[in-house]
Amino acid sequence: MNKYFIRKAVLSDIQVLVSHHCMMFREIRDLQDKKIDDISCKKMEESQTKKIGDGFPKGLCHAWVTEDENGKIVASGAISICNWVPTPEDPNYIVAYLHSMYTEKVHRGIGLATKIIEEVRDFCRKNNISRILLAASDSGKPIYEKIGFKSNNSFMFLTV
Repeated sequence: MNKYFIRKAVLSDIQVLVSHHCMMFREIRDLQDKKIDDISCKKMEESQTKKIGDGFPKGLCHAWVTEDENGKIVASGAISICNWVPTPEDPNYIVAYLHSMYTEKVHRGIGLATKIIEEVRDFCRKNNISRILLAASDSGKPIYEKIGFKSNNSFMFLTV
């Protein structure tokens, strides 16, 4: 691990963050035998670029990157700060939605995603955010469970 450096992402990292976001979805969909066409991926990249570009300065989106010993970003992850509903367990209505977690294949299995999530957790603690939500892929779920995330099978969505 000592040949890697984790830092908070900055606006100049947008291209890598967006690329990792797209690669994450391509890998997830490939495992489901559902390919993402290039047009859909391009639209998603444009939207993700805008989301990060707008969200960083406003404090609504935060990301972390892991660089290898050569300064190349090899892993990344982000949170969006969202208004959610208070619950009996957490009366706070501000939550962090964890997304865009990606580690390049040759750097997997050594805890880089876990280290990014530790940074997210520290950020949330410092900012009085008690809940971190995420939508985990099948391959990511065991990693998140090992860190302490719990599944909630009652969450549903509707595309309109």
